[in-house]
Amino acid sequence: MTNLPETVQWVLDFLNINKISGKFNPHSYPIKSKRIPIPQKKNLPNIVIENDLIIDKSTGNYWKYRRKVKEPEVDTFKLTKDLEEIEAKIRELLEKKSCIAGVRSVDKKKYEEEKRQNELDAVRKLVSSKDIEKDIEFVGNINDALSLKECKDFFLKNGIPPFKGKKLLLENGKPLSSLNIKSYNDRPKNNSEDGFYNYYQDNPRIEHTFFCEVVENVHCRLERILSNMMWDTKTYKDERKATEDLDSYMRQIIDLYLEFWKGNEVPADSGITPWGARYRGRYAMVIDSMLNKEPFPHYGMIPHALHACILDFGINHKELHQYLRQCSYCGRFWILEKKRGRPEKFCSDVCRERHDDQTREANKKSSKTSKKHKKRNDPKKIMSVLKRKHGENAEKYYKQEIEGKINTYKDFVRRQGKYYKLKP
Repeated sequence: MTNLPETVQWVLDFLNINKISGKFNPHSYPIKSKRIPIPQKKNLPNIVIENDLIIDKSTGNYWKYRRKVKEPEVDTFKLTKDLEEIEAKIRELLEKKSCIAGVRSVDKKKYEEEKRQNELDAVRKLVSSKDIEKDIEFVGNINDALSLKECKDFFLKNGIPPFKGKKLLLENGKPLSSLNIKSYNDRPKNNSEDGFYNYYQDNPRIEHTFFCEVVENVHCRLERILSNMMWDTKTYKDERKATEDLDSYMRQIIDLYLEFWKGNEVPADSGITPWGARYRGRYAMVIDSMLNKEPFPHYGMIPHALHACILDFGINHKELHQYLRQCSYCGRFWILEKKRGRPEKFCSDVCRERHDDQTREANKKSSKTSKKHKKRNDPKKIMSVLKRKHGENAEKYYKQEIEGKINTYKDFVRRQGKYYKLKP
């Protein structure tokens, strides 16, 4: 839809930051793509198995197993017996100190090679399986995850309405441009690394608090709720309806909006707010924006501005929610034009064409049922039946009784199937 309110268009752009039209985005949509990526034999050296996930490091794609492996039954009697034997061997080794000195440590390099070989064998067996698409499920691409750089570039380029010209500030009062992307990418990712607790708990960096606690949380939560609204689904079994979940989320956003406002609002001596309105208290200002359907004001601090924009989308423009759509191929959100006819399922012709694009196996299957294929192969099938019955006279019988009168094998079975004992 054209001529959308500024805040509505901004929220849609915010949700679509890491979504590209024509690029498959695996979500639990009712419509599934016909061409989902699967592990390829040529990429075997780059495929690894980590935490029960199959990862192709050359493309970034990763999959999970569909079927749960049945846990083997535990023989407690045998386990107890083995444990007693192990304890006896340990006591024997402890008694002989000379034996302990002779015990060699496990060769780590050899162990890693054996582990990698076992992984390769498992992946090779999986890739060569005919039921590979039934065994695994495509999860996504590691490179498609929302990143700090994408968010920073988006905010610097688009700002946050209704005051786009206002300089956006971080929670520490510094400008958005001061975010250090390199230091965030080089941050410690495991608690075994030096500085892990200092980075996340003792002295949390602004890059982490901005991206994880503000932007990513808001982006993921809002996307999940709106997706459930579009497809009438639930993320969790005990979850309420998506519309109720959205209303509840808006109440949480109001609380956060007021919380940031409390620490930043300093009216002038004249009692006039920075946007030119007379100050009447935080709650009164929120009620005015809701009653008059005006954008919620903000001071330029990113959490405050982000919540203000989402409130305007969720409360003041509820009438547009019925026209909100999500592409079932790339996952992009858009507002549908008010028109009659079937609802659109794709955001563009590119997504529609790529979704309808058949796989090689599907093309082979459809070619077998084509008229051209039947016209070429049906006479051979009929001749093979006639030879079993008429032997050397089969060709003569075919020219006299079949040729020009019966065109397809299906028609031949319908007419003479009982005589030749053929199943329809």
